Amino acid sequence: MHDTLINGQTGDRALVRRSGSDESRKPLDVRQPRTDSQQEQLEGVVAELVARQAEAIVETISARILQRISAEFRALERSAPPTMLSEADPIERIPIPTRVMKALRRLGVRTIGQLTEMREEDILGVPSLGEGSVRQLNRILALYGRKMNG
Repeated sequence: MHDTLINGQTGDRALVRRSGSDESRKPLDVRQPRTDSQQEQLEGVVAELVARQAEAIVETISARILQRISAEFRALERSAPPTMLSEADPIERIPIPTRVMKALRRLGVRTIGQLTEMREEDILGVPSLGEGSVRQLNRILALYGRKMNG
């Protein structure tokens, strides 16, 4: 047996029990004091409506998320892989954070070849650069099929 909230002719909300008997189809005025049975019925109706609405929201959000993921995946498939770098290419050709780029320039590193010849210990010795910077550089260089020494 399911209960349903309906709008009457006056616009008032009423509770109607769906079952076979005419007595159970009598609308209940939700503004009047209710018996425990009526309260339970009302709570059941409200819970069912909330559950249906929540399910609809989850379905809508899930569909939107899937659409975004699909669009991003298609965009990634269409994008060209990173170009290969030569030893003579300037370090500005790769997406290095500005802070790291400035520190490398202070060290005299201008080309990809100079960067790949460096050891991780050389970079760790530079003030303002640490293990996080080394990891970033290694990840970025790996995208281009390169790596640092040591």
